[in-house]
Amino acid sequence: MNTQLENLLEVAEYYTPSETVDIPAGETKIIEFAGLNSQRYGFNRILVGGTGLSKIYCTVKKNNGRDTIIPRIQLETLKKLFLERSIEGAIGIAKGTNVQFVLENTGVATQKVNVELIGYDTEHLIRKIQAYESKNLPFPAVEFITTQITVPANTEQLRVDISMPEYETRLYRIAMSNDQQDEDILVSMMQNRTLIKDEVFLNQINEEFANMRIILPRTLKARDPFEIYLSNLSGNPVNVSFLGETYRI
Repeated sequence: MNTQLENLLEVAEYYTPSETVDIPAGETKIIEFAGLNSQRYGFNRILVGGTGLSKIYCTVKKNNGRDTIIPRIQLETLKKLFLERSIEGAIGIAKGTNVQFVLENTGVATQKVNVELIGYDTEHLIRKIQAYESKNLPFPAVEFITTQITVPANTEQLRVDISMPEYETRLYRIAMSNDQQDEDILVSMMQNRTLIKDEVFLNQINEEFANMRIILPRTLKARDPFEIYLSNLSGNPVNVSFLGETYRI
């Protein structure tokens, strides 16, 4: 490695690995990322590209066999959450630990998919943590809440309960996707008999949260299901994914 490249790596603020895979119909492929030289790292954004993203289902987890970062949802949902914004803080990955993207192709054709992480190497992750500490702020601990549901044709107000952690969280942003038309799905949200979001079309959710968080972050109660109500205006069943970005209080 030449000296100029070594110097660039030493001062690089971002760590942005990416990988492309072809996923035949009905098959599953795994994209896996390790830190630079298997060292500790962190990421605060996931960018995805490719074909048929509403037919690709993605689970994000660590290779330690116990920690799931984002449970199984449509890859399109992940794309929408991170398209214009990153999460607060970063998701830290310990030395020697890899992040796996398990990609399932539920469509009838081969799809080409690229996944890219936007994040920090060890040194710059530490600097980011120290920046919060210098302001006497805790480093944000993101907690994703998700669901994947098939909504039958011509359904009105189907209630879907999403399990919550055993501690309070604050809701910052939401992304949703489906495998048909956004105009087919109406969405509303509640928790503990409190209306969080009045009924809107699915595309309005993504437009509201695309480049900004909720005006007043909503406190979500521990262990009390987060309720989504889905109406399907079409004559076909629709697969819907929901992804909420919350932070532990």
